Amino acid sequence: VILMDLDMPGLDGFAAARAIRADPQAGGACILALSAHAEDGYRARAAEAGLDGFVVKPATASQLAAAIAGALLDAAVTGPLREALGDADWEALVASFAASAHDALDEAAETGHARALHALKGVAWNVGARRLGDRAAALERLPAGAMRAGLPALRRLLEASLAALRARGQGRP
Repeated sequence: VILMDLDMPGLDGFAAARAIRADPQAGGACILALSAHAEDGYRARAAEAGLDGFVVKPATASQLAAAIAGALLDAAVTGPLREALGDADWEALVASFAASAHDALDEAAETGHARALHALKGVAWNVGARRLGDRAAALERLPAGAMRAGLPALRRLLEASLAALRARGQGRP
């Protein structure tokens, strides 16, 4: 997860986001705009540059957490699923997802086969880790070398997604 200030000297956040999106190893990163400018024009420019969300400064920790969760998770999936499962079953689901996701990434790294990422994509979407599933889907279409090069960023995205899922289980955004 990258918190991108939009008004940086030299290279502004819009250009920096476009450069990150163009990098095959980092292009799937979750990038949130962080700006004191709350105008719609800034929000539109941020979306056009490929940023995943917009947080107005000064922001509280809970506002940042909600923005990160919103960019990583699909609330239409996690909300009803969390309500249906209850605390213990939600924690068990997240733990099971974590184990299977780590196994899938390890298999993809060892074999270079996309089938592990295909499975990860489906499970991620099923638990509401939308961004992770989308990135796994993008990587599974790449040649083995390029796919492997993208795995470290996917692993970081997995950890951020797991943190967001665990926070959702504790009643936080």
